Amino acid sequence: MDKKNGKTKPKFKVGDWVWIMGPSRLLALVVEDRGPIGHKGRRIYGLNEFPLWTPMLETEVAEDYLEPAPRPEKLPEPHDKLPIP
Repeated sequence: MDKKNGKTKPKFKVGDWVWIMGPSRLLALVVEDRGPIGHKGRRIYGLNEFPLWTPMLETEVAEDYLEPAPRPEKLPEPHDKLPIP
């Protein structure tokens, strides 16, 4: 936490690749930092998720459930034809 203004510094920025943690790890791209608008000021991120065999999903996830991921060489099917940002 920044002692000067009481705000926490974002862990991720737009363009970062992350794992959404849960029963299985899902690869996602950060497309928006919504800020500390979650329950008790949790930071929320807008993500593009690339699940296997299904269309891309747009979702919002709290920072607590994200971990850094390496930039993929290619995306899973059916997204493998898309350029990687």
